[in-house]
Amino acid sequence: MKRVAALVLVAACGGDDAAEVCDPGGDLCQHLSSYALFDDIPAQTPAAGVVPYELNTQLFSDYTTKYRFVSVPDGDAMTWDDEASFDMPVGTILVKTFAYLEDRREPDGARDLLETRLLIHTDDGWDAASYVYDADDGDARLAVAGATIQTAWIHDDGEARDNAYTVPNKNQCKNCHEEVEDELGPLGPKARRINHDGQLEELIELGMLDGAPDPDAWPRDPAFDARRARPRVDGRQLQPLPQPDRRGPHQRPRPARRQPRAIRVRRLQRAGRRRHRLGRAAIRHRPRRSLAVDPDVPHRLDGSRRQDAGARPEPRARRGSRADGGVDRGDDAGRLRVAQGLWRWGLPA
Repeated sequence: MKRVAALVLVAACGGDDAAEVCDPGGDLCQHLSSYALFDDIPAQTPAAGVVPYELNTQLFSDYTTKYRFVSVPDGDAMTWDDEASFDMPVGTILVKTFAYLEDRREPDGARDLLETRLLIHTDDGWDAASYVYDADDGDARLAVAGATIQTAWIHDDGEARDNAYTVPNKNQCKNCHEEVEDELGPLGPKARRINHDGQLEELIELGMLDGAPDPDAWPRDPAFDARRARPRVDGRQLQPLPQPDRRGPHQRPRPARRQPRAIRVRRLQRAGRRRHRLGRAAIRHRPRRSLAVDPDVPHRLDGSRRQDAGARPEPRARRGSRADGGVDRGDDAGRLRVAQGLWRWGLPA
């Protein structure tokens, strides 16, 4: 599958490319083939002494397929560690190749090699390099400044997809591989991460791993689908890049915040007092019915009739009725004025 790549390639080794020979403890070389890690680069067939391995849980990387290898100098071996990465001798090379399957429904089908990353253990510590493959996948060239590769493939659902795959530059390797502060180092080759399918037993049998305890004490991480769960790198959860919020300050939703109970109680009290004042004002402005005072009947100052001591009070007649049971319609104009006044103040007539 053809691809178009925007690359900035920097060669760290000079001289004739065909005669280039790489020393793991020296400078980075221009071509991946110079390290002699593969007998067949397009097929990713490792050379003698280069052992492939897989992690029980792989980090999700834009639906790419990854191939991992480890190369240990002859006569040396890695030292077992229950928690951290194995202690690796100088000259060890960790290899990881990224590729896209042309059709993800066919795991053994054709693929498009993108890059191979090397993590090389030197006398001064670990050094990282990325090598971007040619169009025919025959070899890969050093990309110190990184690259962007336009890719396409058939996804699991049969739909065609494309992606602008990003090759990190040399400084970006520390974003994940800086396990110790300001120190580049490996992450994957730990006992708990490769303890499956007999991989630890193979390394011990080949003499590449020493100091392993009894197999019953070997740690093991659970496997999970990295596409369905947010991956972690040694306990550090990888967060997506923050996206800029292009909305104005007045358009952004304000976070919901529950007011303290004391504030809510005071607000309810103020609302209750406000309703009480409005009710008293409505009663105070209610039109009063005029009282006709009979001069022959003694009355109190407020207009109510005064009864003599010991006198039996007269029964109060129901409003709008006469003593004989008939209906007293009264003054219709006065009733209309009273009803209008009650409606004005929102009170029932």
